[in-house]
Amino acid sequence: MRIVDTDAERYIEHCKKNELSPSTIKAYRLDILHFWKFIDVATDLKSFIVNDGVISSYVKSISEKFAPRTAKRKSASISAFFEYLCFEGVLNDNPMKNIKTSFGIKAEAPKTLPIDIIEKLFKTAWNEFKSSHTNYSKVVALRNVSIMELIFTTGFRVSELCNLKYFDVILDAGEITVNGKGKRGRTVIIDNDNVLNTLRLYISHNKIESEYFFYNRHNNSRFSEQSVRDVIERLAKKSGIPFRISPNTIRHTFIDLLLNENFNIENAENVLGHSSLYSTYISPKIKSETRNRIPSHINPRRKINYD
Repeated sequence: MRIVDTDAERYIEHCKKNELSPSTIKAYRLDILHFWKFIDVATDLKSFIVNDGVISSYVKSISEKFAPRTAKRKSASISAFFEYLCFEGVLNDNPMKNIKTSFGIKAEAPKTLPIDIIEKLFKTAWNEFKSSHTNYSKVVALRNVSIMELIFTTGFRVSELCNLKYFDVILDAGEITVNGKGKRGRTVIIDNDNVLNTLRLYISHNKIESEYFFYNRHNNSRFSEQSVRDVIERLAKKSGIPFRISPNTIRHTFIDLLLNENFNIENAENVLGHSSLYSTYISPKIKSETRNRIPSHINPRRKINYD
């Protein structure tokens, strides 16, 4: 079973055609390059023969050099690459199937925040808007508030926020359509007038120059995932919070609070675009609710007061 360097190039193109996120494609590319360098073919050789010995040595190497989660990701990246080559007929079987890959990762509950910390972030974001003196600074502040609102009202992922387009947002109906993880598209109904009014205010101050709902005003490009993380980290620092906060932590806090309200877990999966909350969260007793709406009387957003 022989692999050539063009196989890796075709695999990356395959990932792009399947609309994987840029960050995922970048990770795959780096992981494959690392694997290529490990077997000493990065510069001179153009191919190598896959065997169990090579794979075992590689898994042992990454287990010793990297943190468990990083090693597991690298192993999964190479396994996915091999699966593609099996589908293409380059390999007869995925050699990773014969290798034991236990990286000693302990199951951890997602980190969450007290509600008063979330409230501090909202207050800081709104105070920046109130103290703004130019339309540009008002738009930036409203963009930041809107990002906070959507994460903590809908549980959107960062990638979903960044890929949100103007035509996906229908405020008169309170509907937002997102293309979620694994192409799980969904429409979410926002059942909160304060959130909808914030989004309307953002649009009213914003001269639309991009197809994306959140965009970089310097070049009209899509607002990046890292930019969202920077916004949250800056708000946390300005709020006097003595530790770093990520958008994903806010999302986990929202989900945790929502499930504590006994919201139907299957409907929560539908709203959140999550394949299985059972694999991450402890399920409470459930009851029936509308599939794509989180009723305002149980949405954790109702607990936030930033006046």
